[in-house]
Amino acid sequence: LQDCRPPAGGRLGSSKDWPAVEDSYLSGMNSADPGENPVFHNWTLVYVPYCDGASFSGDTIIDGLHFRGRAILRALIADILASTNIRASEQVVLSGGSAGASAVYYHVDSLAEDLHLKNGRVFGLPDAGFFLDLKDKDGVDCWPAQMKSLFDLIGYEDLHAGCLERFAQSPWYCLYPQNYAGLISTPLLALNSFYDSSELTYTLRLDCSDES
Repeated sequence: LQDCRPPAGGRLGSSKDWPAVEDSYLSGMNSADPGENPVFHNWTLVYVPYCDGASFSGDTIIDGLHFRGRAILRALIADILASTNIRASEQVVLSGGSAGASAVYYHVDSLAEDLHLKNGRVFGLPDAGFFLDLKDKDGVDCWPAQMKSLFDLIGYEDLHAGCLERFAQSPWYCLYPQNYAGLISTPLLALNSFYDSSELTYTLRLDCSDES
C-alpha cells in the first residue's frame, strides 16, 4: 500500500493539478489530422484521463487512499448518455493504452451493455494491455504478485463478469487476458507488440539496454 502513496499525489493518482485544457495527447489515433490518423480523424472523440490506479476498478478508501475507478467510470458513462446522442452511433470504439488497455479488456462487455446502442455496434481496441501471468527471469512472481496484492485490497468484482464466474475461487486470474480473452463477446482487435517493453521490464525484469 505504501507504494501507492507517491503516485497518489501525481497526475496518475489525482486530478487536482490537471490543467483545464490538455491537448498534448491528441496525436496518433486521437489526432484530427487525416494524414496522421486516416481512420479516426473525423470521429467524435471522448478522451478520458486516468488517475484511479486500477484500470477503472474499485470503489473504496483504504488508509486515506482513494480507489474510485468504478465510481469514475459509472459517472463518465452516465454523463455521456445524458449529454450526447451516443446511442444513435453506428460504431463506438473503446480504446486505451497499457493500463487503459487493461480497462478495455476488463470492461468492454459491460460498457457495451451500458451504452446499449440502438442499431450500432461497440468494438474494443486495447493497445499494449495483454499483460501476462509470468514469473520473471529469476523465477520470482513479481508483477503478477503486485497486481494481485492491489486487487486483494480493492476487490475483484469490477473485472470481467464471465471470467469471475468461471474462476469464482481464483478471481485474480481475471487480471490477465490470457485467462478470459475468449469470453469477451464484444468484437475486439488486440494491438500488442511481440516484444512488449512493459512485459520485458516489469514482468520479466530483463535489462535490454544497449550499453555497448
